[in-house]
Amino acid sequence: MKKITILLLVLIFSAIITSILIFRHTRNRSFWQKFSRKKIKDVRFGINHLVDKYINDISRSGAGWISMSPIVVWGVVEPTLGNYNWKSVDDIIKKTQEMGVEPTLTIMPVSPWATPWSFSQYKKGKLGVCDYPNNIEAWKNFLRAMAERYDNDGINDMDGLKAPVRNWHILEEWPTFWYDRGDSNPNEPSNAKRYVNLLKVSSETIKEVMPNARIILCGFASDKVRLIAFVDGFINDSDGGIFHNINFSRDQLESLREFRQLKADIDYILDKGRNYFDIIDIHLQDPKISFTEGKIKWIIYKMKSLGYYKPIWVIESGGPFKRLKGDTTSRAGDPLFGEFTFKEHAEFVVKMHVLSYALGVKRFQWNWIASKDSFWDGPFRLIPLLDVNGRPTPAYYTYFILQYYMNGFDDVIEINFRENVRLFKIGVGGKTVYVAWSNDEMIVDLSSIIDSSRVKIIHIVTKV
Repeated sequence: MKKITILLLVLIFSAIITSILIFRHTRNRSFWQKFSRKKIKDVRFGINHLVDKYINDISRSGAGWISMSPIVVWGVVEPTLGNYNWKSVDDIIKKTQEMGVEPTLTIMPVSPWATPWSFSQYKKGKLGVCDYPNNIEAWKNFLRAMAERYDNDGINDMDGLKAPVRNWHILEEWPTFWYDRGDSNPNEPSNAKRYVNLLKVSSETIKEVMPNARIILCGFASDKVRLIAFVDGFINDSDGGIFHNINFSRDQLESLREFRQLKADIDYILDKGRNYFDIIDIHLQDPKISFTEGKIKWIIYKMKSLGYYKPIWVIESGGPFKRLKGDTTSRAGDPLFGEFTFKEHAEFVVKMHVLSYALGVKRFQWNWIASKDSFWDGPFRLIPLLDVNGRPTPAYYTYFILQYYMNGFDDVIEINFRENVRLFKIGVGGKTVYVAWSNDEMIVDLSSIIDSSRVKIIHIVTKV
């Protein structure tokens, strides 16, 4: 009988090994000899954007999707009406083609001549800058020109285009980047109505030129959607109500006008926008794994309650979304969630990927390198695989281990084993990989499920 190889990736505790590996010489040749293999460009694994210095590194990782690049700011590409400059977009498309990965056109509707009231905010580096334009025909012409340029039909295409660019993200994040005109209330979600109107026009225009384009809904901001999932009962952890250094109860959140406005906006977008997008995007920058699970289950429930289902892609993610010890100045992150550690960071790389796939997420991304941008501070600089100076974190090496064993996987199924133990079975090319962790510091006997005589145990990297 053919022997079945079973690989066990242990995060915390198993029946056989109870220690965490301390990885001291990760840059040596033996690590790469052990964890390098030919991989497919697996689009289910994504990286948020390209950095020239690390293109070769990203190429060998196995990731096949760039989740939020190129970012296309309307007023940058079309600074004056009818005059287009595609160079910045072309350059990124060409790089993704050379790498053999899928790009995602992330389209931001802000313009000095079509949304002048919000463009001034953009010039100041503020967030809420995108809005329904005063010249919708110009917006449609812009989208037609872009779709024609990147549809690979041989007519007015970008020079050297090799394949159609199918991923079109209409606004990166809600409500972060949408301009608030101040006329919304929970009973009249005017901001959301303007976005859905723009989404409808955009989807119809793009698909006139490129019928097989994938229209991606605006991503719902991680902390905002967490509050809704908490109030709706999909997050049982009382920390789910933490926001701006206050731990709110469900009743307290529901009493806040700002929360009711947020919920009304998202409910409207999911309901009235349903016919104008192909992919739903939920952002998962989370301090706790229970939040990740609750948010995914919530968005699936919302779609089901509205009578439809769309594939879920995670275009922004990472964790644990916490600050370093002693950080009292960062805008991002909440000290009530505790302190960031690189050990937990490495664990999150595996936990978030595996759990998301098991729950039905089709694509999941991770940031490759931290930005030095002063606005996106705190946890935003900690959760990427490389730090701000380009040095690999333990999570970087763990990501390559994860890709070594999961790249090209067939399926991910959770096995209900016992309380406080998560066990996942992953089929990969005829082999089986198990990922397991325990929420308690205890030894767990898995011998009733896994034949220990045929197990190879692989540890993640938690220290460099």
